[in-house]
Amino acid sequence: MVACVALGVVFAALALAAPGTARLHGAQLVPAKRSVAHAASLSPAEEANRSAAEVDASQLLSKLQLPAAATPSAIEPKEANGELASAEGEGEDPWLTDDHEWWTTPEKPTEVIAYVNGHLPLGSLPGGGVTWGSGKLERSYGFAPLPNVEISREIQLTVVPFAGGGSGIRADARTEWDVPRPAAEHFPTTARQLRISVYPGLNHRRVPPIIRIVSKAKIGRAATVLNTLSVEQRWGAVACPSDEGTYVKVAFFARSLSRPVAAARLYVGGCSYVAVTVRGKRYPDLQFDQPVRRLERAIGERIRY
Repeated sequence: MVACVALGVVFAALALAAPGTARLHGAQLVPAKRSVAHAASLSPAEEANRSAAEVDASQLLSKLQLPAAATPSAIEPKEANGELASAEGEGEDPWLTDDHEWWTTPEKPTEVIAYVNGHLPLGSLPGGGVTWGSGKLERSYGFAPLPNVEISREIQLTVVPFAGGGSGIRADARTEWDVPRPAAEHFPTTARQLRISVYPGLNHRRVPPIIRIVSKAKIGRAATVLNTLSVEQRWGAVACPSDEGTYVKVAFFARSLSRPVAAARLYVGGCSYVAVTVRGKRYPDLQFDQPVRRLERAIGERIRY
């Protein structure tokens, strides 16, 4: 037990010390997959989604209705004393676009929020919020995602009281664009054989036998399950539960004695994710959207791990 805890501490320290490195098993902090600098190198499909997200952010901001006395400000109002200079997490998420504006108003922060809640931006639902001891209020208003284009869309509203009365307002329309999967990374629906094996990692239970599938229909359904998973868009350091390193390997073969043309490793513990290799090339990790259970339904067999 002591050794496992120590390993977890070491893994977490390594993750903090080396951002951008591969995932580590144990109590872990997952570093960002793509730095902001790397985000400048986009595929045409990614660039199209990024551009659409920028346009959408501007359109979302135009839906916000404020009290009639609110006056636009080209810069942060000086009375805000820097509290409206930036939004939380601004510049950290490489897939996030942000369009923002400022206003001043004679109303109190509570009156501004009450007005917006009574005149919700079209198509939005009120989300969570924070009330600070200084009287600063933060509220969010969410919109439905746009499939294959944007995975999140919201307006964040921040209102701070001025010492002499009235308030400053900052509204951020934030859209996170979807990273499309390249066609070359898809799993082959016409493979000759499918093998599913379990690697228990630090879990020393008996290794289940390999599942071999030759049915074209089952192989096609299994490939479709993996091809519908989305790219994992984690950023920053993420605290993960303890992970023994257990994973399920799903390998597709063109010939029975050949190397796999495509393989997925489904890591079932910690911050679960799916690692992908197609024709020897490593691709970005995929979201762990119940792939094991979906694969079981596709092949009609239980995968024990």
